Amino acid sequence: MSSLMEVKGLQLYEDIKDADKFYYAPGKLQLHHNEDGQPTFKLIEMRYTGTGLTGNQGEKRFMNIVQFRVIMKKHENSLLAEVKKSLSRKAKLRPLPLNEVQANLVAPFEGTYKAIGNGVFDTTDKAGKGSKKQYWTERVFTARLENHEAQLLWDMVEKGQLAMSLSYSYFADIINDEIIDFDSESDSLSRVISKTVEEIKSRDTIVSPTLIQSDAFSLDIDYEKYPETLVKKDLNGSVPAAYPALQVSCYDFYNELRPDLAMKTVEFQVTGLNNNLIKLRPMKFVSASKDLYSLQVRFPFAANMNKPLRYKIKEYSHEGDIIDKGWVTLDSWIGILDITSQTDDIKVSRRHLEIEADIESMEKSGIIKYDVILEYQFLDNWYQSTVSFNATDAIPIKPITILSNVDNNISYKIIKTTEERRFSTMKRNVAIDDYIYINMDTK
Repeated sequence: MSSLMEVKGLQLYEDIKDADKFYYAPGKLQLHHNEDGQPTFKLIEMRYTGTGLTGNQGEKRFMNIVQFRVIMKKHENSLLAEVKKSLSRKAKLRPLPLNEVQANLVAPFEGTYKAIGNGVFDTTDKAGKGSKKQYWTERVFTARLENHEAQLLWDMVEKGQLAMSLSYSYFADIINDEIIDFDSESDSLSRVISKTVEEIKSRDTIVSPTLIQSDAFSLDIDYEKYPETLVKKDLNGSVPAAYPALQVSCYDFYNELRPDLAMKTVEFQVTGLNNNLIKLRPMKFVSASKDLYSLQVRFPFAANMNKPLRYKIKEYSHEGDIIDKGWVTLDSWIGILDITSQTDDIKVSRRHLEIEADIESMEKSGIIKYDVILEYQFLDNWYQSTVSFNATDAIPIKPITILSNVDNNISYKIIKTTEERRFSTMKRNVAIDDYIYINMDTK
């Protein structure tokens, strides 16, 4: 975080390991418009009345949705080339990987602006998925509204007073290190304080989701010119084509619950109005796009709500193994389906360890090197990782991230090297606070 700089209007961060690698922040968001200038915006109110066939005769369920497409402003290649040239001859520019994009729909209620709905970004094509070389360009924002929120919006529409905005924030995995600067007219005081600071200061190398940018834009919709942006649908036993009746959420990758998985898919089987069974293309959640943790199910045809909606989950490991969870029948067509792994399925955890060595005591004790040997089990195999400290190291704390089975401890031993010999400590388990401290007295 301390490396943050602005070059030609572009926000840059330096890689902690590679001084020639820089990450640039994403562009701003704006509302998408069609070629004819119409905003891709919908305010949808859908009502479902139960039937005797489904066992909920007369029951009314409402689903209110605000949905629109957004565009991320693209940084021109010419700008990126100029920025790269101004940094260094070996400079490499990469998009800063986003951990999350939070967004809130804001509208005026009771004399003040309030966040409404439960909104998420999702995508229907490759344009909504980024890569290591570029950001995503388009995504769909969907907010599900409570009945009173939807009614207030409709009232404002009828009076021609509706004014909404989308506020959003970008989060990225950043190392929040702090650099301490001190300036004093007294050289002796400066030396004393600088020495004290050097003794207690260490670089914080723990990665954490950090807010890097926030902004907002207004949703200026001319409802008189584009009345089709307002939709009221009585479902009457069927879901209209292209309308998102169901939201699917999966937090396996966003919350790093399943680092053993590369991808998780969910496939739906629905019945058309002519009673033909049709499978929808599987929806994918992937580890490379962990900020996409919610997707909307959009039907390419009208679907019969009086027939069961079935789904099937498949899990794909990094090694290519596939687990088919089998078909399951949903109780309701409307709402949110959460396919996040249950506790029994979470076999692996990602642990961020911090190892600290008393560097000052190494020289006094004649120790040249500490080697911390970590042993752990990941899935069906055992692994070793080594973290080393030399007496000349400037940084006494070193981090390491380990993927290990939740049912197995991470053990470690320390090998101490002097001019004459090497000797090892007893093996012990890493404490639950994921912190290891080493000095001459460590046995």
